[in-house]
Amino acid sequence: MAEKTEIDTLNKQMVAVNGGDIIVMNPRHRMSKPDAILHAAWLVALADESEDNADFRRVLEAVMSL
Repeated sequence: MAEKTEIDTLNKQMVAVNGGDIIVMNPRHRMSKPDAILHAAWLVALADESEDNADFRRVLEAVMSL
């Protein structure tokens, strides 16, 4: 049986939705790579309303192809 690991999901930068906008109420100018991934996950979770995050995946593929 695989060991379960807990993932930190704390919204440290206070990403939220206000009307149709995404706001970051406590932005950090410098963050670790794990913190950057967590921040990105919060942004995608609140911004991408497409099925299976298809919109984000399309943009991610374009960015990664640079």
